[in-house]
Amino acid sequence: MARKRKSGGSVVRPGQVLAVLVICSALAAAGVGYVWHQNRNAVLEREIFVQQTESQRLRQLSAELDNEIAKLRTYEAVVTNAERRNLGLQMPQPDQILRLPEPTSNAGAARTNPPRFLVRAR
Repeated sequence: MARKRKSGGSVVRPGQVLAVLVICSALAAAGVGYVWHQNRNAVLEREIFVQQTESQRLRQLSAELDNEIAKLRTYEAVVTNAERRNLGLQMPQPDQILRLPEPTSNAGAARTNPPRFLVRAR
């Protein structure tokens, strides 16, 4: 027996409703996933920028500290610092210097800057 349709109305099948819900859910999930992904990328970009800025600052600080260490290691700086602290240091007498022979394994590595020694006055 055939059903009679009411005028102006249409019959909605449960399968159609389910298909529409699945499609809408998939589109909503894709939209939410896209927004989450874009937000995560923005957060990571900010973190990378902060890390790069901090790295650059630390490199600059390291270079400044290396320069300061180089200045403090100069002979003049060591002597000035020793005099300022009244340590009573003076150049050693020739008989106070003990020279050690160079090891034979490092014969090719010549020393370019021999160290200068200061000894306490007696």
